[in-house]
Amino acid sequence: MAGRANPRPERHQAMTRYADLIAKTEAALEGSPKLNAMIAEALDWTFMSGWALSESYWIAPDDSHHEMPPPWTESLDAALTLVPEGWGWGANQHSGLCRANVRNESNGETLPLPVGAPTPALALCIAALKARAAEESDT
Repeated sequence: MAGRANPRPERHQAMTRYADLIAKTEAALEGSPKLNAMIAEALDWTFMSGWALSESYWIAPDDSHHEMPPPWTESLDAALTLVPEGWGWGANQHSGLCRANVRNESNGETLPLPVGAPTPALALCIAALKARAAEESDT
């Protein structure tokens, strides 16, 4: 019996593209430049290596050049830029656990259920990455 082809392979690719990154971000105890670099790569940023570290830089999808990716996992302001356009967000802290969620304003769907993490920036990063994965899988 022949295997059945996935009718929406792009949905699987979008989820796979973010799955490992989301898992690593969920396991993090704090934000880091390494996690920021992993997010940059998932968002199609390109690292350009020079002969010396001081000559290395990142190219964003809009072709702008940056010494480092934004501190998405370390700054709530930077994490906000990960929330997809047209999505709202919420965050709170209770008993030392930070929670965040995002809401697709076009259809009212909240994805995912509130996410918990040690810092507000990590919580919002996780929620935003899950929203991006869901959004890409629906296109």
